[in-house]
Amino acid sequence: MECGPGPVAAAVIADSATSAGRLATGWEQRMDEVERPHRLAFMRFVAALPNPVRPMFMFFTGGKLHLVDRALEYLSGQNVVLIGSTLSDEEMSWLGERHPFPLCNIPICVDGHTAWEFLFDACEMDFAWVDSDCFVFDASLPRALFAAIEADPQRIAVAGTFVFRPVELISTPFAAVNVKVLREIRDQVCPITPGPYAYVPTSLPRTVPHAVSRRVTPVMREAMGRVVALDQRGRPADPQEGILDAYGDGSMWPATWRDSDRIPPAARASGRLHPVLDTLVPYQLVAIGLGFSVSPVLRIGNYLGLEGVQGTSRVLHVGGVASYSELPPGAAASEQAGFVGHRMRRAREVDRSLLTRLVARGAPAAYRERLTRLGAQDGAVEERERAAVIEELASAGITGFL
Repeated sequence: MECGPGPVAAAVIADSATSAGRLATGWEQRMDEVERPHRLAFMRFVAALPNPVRPMFMFFTGGKLHLVDRALEYLSGQNVVLIGSTLSDEEMSWLGERHPFPLCNIPICVDGHTAWEFLFDACEMDFAWVDSDCFVFDASLPRALFAAIEADPQRIAVAGTFVFRPVELISTPFAAVNVKVLREIRDQVCPITPGPYAYVPTSLPRTVPHAVSRRVTPVMREAMGRVVALDQRGRPADPQEGILDAYGDGSMWPATWRDSDRIPPAARASGRLHPVLDTLVPYQLVAIGLGFSVSPVLRIGNYLGLEGVQGTSRVLHVGGVASYSELPPGAAASEQAGFVGHRMRRAREVDRSLLTRLVARGAPAAYRERLTRLGAQDGAVEERERAAVIEELASAGITGFL
């Protein structure tokens, strides 16, 4: 089952209160109604975990076993919990045989933003998150994330290895959350979620049909205004990594690119509409505005702002590998030039290399069929791209990964 993006909302929908007391648009209410039974089932799953101490969650959709398999090789011995969306019976059986970690398969299409929201509702313990395209080479890093929180449990809201700038925030590929701080904010200030927020109804940056970004509330705006400058409409005024700009053609680009030639001409001509605050960014801005802080264990730059790999010999995030194939048809072909094309070609080559590796290890039939289709591509081009990726990884001290 393919999970594809939903429509972009064009009109403002009036706010109304949800049963949770959260100010929400009608679209938010509809999203919550679709997800509610699966959220409750996930909460029961988390409550019954055999080892609830410092769990590390990894989310992935069907068709991504080649990423998960490689990522889990570096996490043996860790308290990993797997969250799947629309996994096939064959995929679940394969995982159970090779990586017998607890697994919750959500039977509807959800994205990573939804998985984050489910975790905020379900977890009564500190927890970590690792993307399925994030590879933790250093086995001491998971413990280091939790240790950063435990060093100041009254104050540290989030710890992680990848950062956004200029206001230093933790990016999501590998991060840990202090649930004590989370509960204090939700109980005493506002019932904020970790998901993306916007100022008008929009499905950006969601990748499933029923999902939308949540609306920024006045309480959130007041807290965020103590951290970042706001314009006269109460929106972030200055470029900040982790904040995305929506354009009139339906595309979305990092706010830090506004004055660069990385914005495609068609998007620039269509006009910049409004900002979207990506996952965990609004939560951290609110937390910092309330006097809490974040703790970077490492300070690895955001891949959206760098033309190299996002990582070191300790941890690697190859941005786009877990999501690039979910883009609308034709999107990849339209972005083959410049930085975006570079990033997507790198993602495609890592995806193909890990898929080849999985098939050699005995993959489900769908993965073998996909590799056969890819095998029809130009072998010389494939080899050049692979060599370029290996060289790029080596420049960051990473060898033997592909």
